[in-house]
Amino acid sequence: ARRRRLVHAAAESTGLEAESQDLVSICLVCHELPSEVTLRIMDEAMRVLRPGGAFAVMEMNPYSAFLDKLKKNLFAFTALKSTEPYLDEYMAFDFMGALKTRGFHLAGMQIDNSPRHRTIVAFKP
Repeated sequence: ARRRRLVHAAAESTGLEAESQDLVSICLVCHELPSEVTLRIMDEAMRVLRPGGAFAVMEMNPYSAFLDKLKKNLFAFTALKSTEPYLDEYMAFDFMGALKTRGFHLAGMQIDNSPRHRTIVAFKP
């Protein structure tokens, strides 16, 4: 049996061994961060994943019909943005392009899992 351990660390600098993980998963993190930090998290995921390992990201879907509708309601959208300081930056961020640039293989792995969220699964070659 493989040994399990909990690591408490910044996502962009985990201290885990290179190519030591089969899965890196984050949920509702990236819209809370500047894009530069999200890029560093992607780099760290690529570093710690074994070849064939998966990087799974569940996050707001900036292309969802729900968010499009919300943007048209100035009051509701302003209320949302008041609690999400990096929302504009996140909405403009090319998440899929950034994953590809960092060497991840996407294989069409995007799933809409709620009216406003998506899950992206990218693989280390």
